Amino acid sequence: MNNRNKLIELFIYIVIVAVGVILLLTSNAQDRKNGQFEVGGAYHAAVLDEQ
Repeated sequence: MNNRNKLIELFIYIVIVAVGVILLLTSNAQDRKNGQFEVGGAYHAAVLDEQ
């Protein structure tokens, strides 16, 4: 019975990985790879000048 439970668990993990890979391949990741940089806004930097 223990081996059967391990096989079921392994099958579930394989299904989860397969679904993840399919979603990753069909998500058009090439179109959105620079999406985080398209957001407008200002960048501020603090320059500390110790004298």
